[in-house]
Amino acid sequence: MNKILLSAALLGFSSWVVAAPGNIAKGEKLATEGYCYTCHGDKGVAPSRNAPSLAGQSASYTAKILKEYKEGKLKLDNKSLGMQGITEPMTSQDIADISAYYAAQKRAPSNVKGQAPASAAGCAGCHPISGAPGMGGAAPSLSGMSPGYLNRQLTAFRDGKRGDAMMNGLMSKLTDGQIEEISHYYGGQ
Repeated sequence: MNKILLSAALLGFSSWVVAAPGNIAKGEKLATEGYCYTCHGDKGVAPSRNAPSLAGQSASYTAKILKEYKEGKLKLDNKSLGMQGITEPMTSQDIADISAYYAAQKRAPSNVKGQAPASAAGCAGCHPISGAPGMGGAAPSLSGMSPGYLNRQLTAFRDGKRGDAMMNGLMSKLTDGQIEEISHYYGGQ
């Protein structure tokens, strides 16, 4: 009986501290006031090769990444330090709101062209060339990302600097040239 009461109490408490579903309007305000647009672009389409486009990414994936930055679990390079500083003051609700805002934005159309290089043969199973997020939103859309950004991320997975057991394993066998092929294929260049 005590276990049931404890479980019920913990369940009730955990639902209190978990963020409510994201509010798009609040997310837009946070994104523009918090300078997200500086790197990730107006409405989430990144203008530079240094940051990912967030428009149309699944809210769950974006929230996961923001949480990893906030907790210091995602450390790639000096650019990551900026993201850690930006996410540090965010509440769980802020993260949910920002993620909902970017998920609601229209993503850039897929610009993937031609036949996938052999090195990218397995990528589309999780990262559809349509530009949609894959695996029910657990995998990000890669279509339209800058080749330079993709190259840095794939290299970080390969070199074990970005933690994801599946991606680390898949990338570990690729050469710099193969990573460049994949990056240019998904980047449409």
